[in-house]
Formats: sequence, C-alpha cells, structure tokens
Amino acid sequence: MSTSHVYRARRLRVVLDGRVLEGTVGRLDGQAAWVNAAAIASRWGARLDVGEDVLGWHDPRTGRTVVFRRGRAQAQLDGDGAVVALAASPDWSDGMLIFPADAVALAGGASVSVDTRAGVVFLTRPDPYLSSWRILLDPGHGGRDPGSSLGGGLVEKDLNLYVARRLGRLLKAAGAVVGLTRVSDVDLTAGDRCARARRFRAGMAVSIHHGLLLEASLQGAEAYFYRREDSRRLAASLAGALARGLQLPSRGVREANVGFLSCLSCPAAVTEAALPGDDDTLRKLNHPWGRIREALALLEGIRGFCSTARADGVVWGYPAP
Repeated sequence: MSTSHVYRARRLRVVLDGRVLEGTVGRLDGQAAWVNAAAIASRWGARLDVGEDVLGWHDPRTGRTVVFRRGRAQAQLDGDGAVVALAASPDWSDGMLIFPADAVALAGGASVSVDTRAGVVFLTRPDPYLSSWRILLDPGHGGRDPGSSLGGGLVEKDLNLYVARRLGRLLKAAGAVVGLTRVSDVDLTAGDRCARARRFRAGMAVSIHHGLLLEASLQGAEAYFYRREDSRRLAASLAGALARGLQLPSRGVREANVGFLSCLSCPAAVTEAALPGDDDTLRKLNHPWGRIREALALLEGIRGFCSTARADGVVWGYPAP
C-alpha cells in the first residue's frame, strides 16, 4: 500500500446508506477518498473473489460483477465489458482491501460524495422504502424572521436551512424526490409554505426547527402533528430518531395547529430540537459534523416511518409527475 494513504491522509468518517459505519474510518489524500472495501462489502452482503492481481465484486442487489485489477485505476463491468475509469487504483495487499470510494460506489450501485469540511464520505444506495416518496422539507423561519438565537452568532433560521439542505441531499441520494420551501434566506409566510407544498405535490412534509433552552426540564427532541394519524406516526418516528441521534431526552409528540400542518393533505410534522446552551452543544452546532448528525437522525426518522407504511401495505408518496 502506498504510504501516502496512511501517513499523509486525513481521516474521514464513513456514512453508509445514511448510517455511520462504526469501527472503520476512511482517508482522504491528494488522489482520492479511500475506504475499507471489505467492511462495506460485508455490510452490503457482497461476495468478493480475491486473487493475487484480480478482484471480483459480486453485488446481490444489482446482480452485477465488477472486476478490479491491481495497479489499474479502472474497473470492468461483467456482461457488457465496459471499462470505467477510477480516481485511483484499488489495493488489497497485506490482508487489507483499501479502495477509492468511487470504486466501491460503482461496485455497489451507490452514489458517492465527500464533505471535506466535515470530514465525511457518503456512500448511498437507492432505498426501497424512500424511492416512491415526494418529500417536502421546510427550513423554519427565514428572512426578517430569525427564529431563536442559538449563541455564538448562530441563529435558528440558518441552522434550520443547513440541516434541511443536508437532509435533502441524503434523501435524494436514497432515491426520494425532494423539494424545499426555501433554499436561501428569504421571508415566507405559512401560506407561502402551504402553496409551495401543494405545487410540489408533497407526499410527506417535515418542518425543521431548533431552540436553545437553559431549563433542563424543557430540553429535548419533540415533534408536532395535527389531526391525522399518519402525521402522528411520522412525528413519533422523527422525535424518537432525533432524540437518539442528538442524545437528547425524548419529549414525544404533541398535537397542535402550528406552521403549515393544517393546510396539507399528506403526513406532515414539525420537529423541534430544544438544545441545552452549554459550550459543548454550541461547539457541535457550529461544526458541520454536528449538523450532519442531526440530518442523519431525521433521515432515520423518515425512513422508519416509510418502512412502517410499506409494511402496512400503504404507499403515501405521490407519484412523480
């Protein structure tokens, strides 16, 4: 293995299908983002046929085999024989399978992206629970309405937008059709948000909010719904996932006519992360990884709701136009 991969590389967290891959790290150097291919293949249920100079990756989901050759920055697709260029040459010496992330993505039918500021590599395959959904994300507040002051110069409207945009990218990579009520710092009324949700033909809507509370009894993750049973289930899934992901107390769900909840004809919820105002929390909020953790938690909550709906034989997501 080239020593540049080991000694001069920056460590990366690996997020696989929206979940942190524990027990392994990736690395970023001047050539590529590198990941432990054996750990990912195991998680995906892939079969690896490892030879001295040739490695075959058999993916059970796609039914495809991708062949890699030592020392070559390319891969060959079984069947049509197409050759695909890679960022760098995979390496499987010394019992380790260290591959560029784009090689693993190709073999597993995944998309790949790297956030260098947060130090994260994302590998995401289409999710059967999410791919039929049209999901609208609503970053709360905006424009002249800053929302809560979160300390250190950070205001709620900006944090809401960051988390919503990151969550949107995660959902799109998993196969959902995603819309946002705003993608910049603009004024929006509740009526504006409702109108955008209707134009988008949302099959689900999630509004994202934050607060900073010094009283411990009020801190935690909660979600609001209005009238609909499917909205209550969505809110419960989001509140639980948010509490686990951010290590906050779970304050459950509440029924209230807030935001755009009353005007939508699809499952809809408003999330609220009521955060403690200590220095550690503020430091996490101001680091991209701390915000990504919240987006991953919300993704888990949405996925949990969608999997339950699918298990019940119900598909709420409107078809794509």
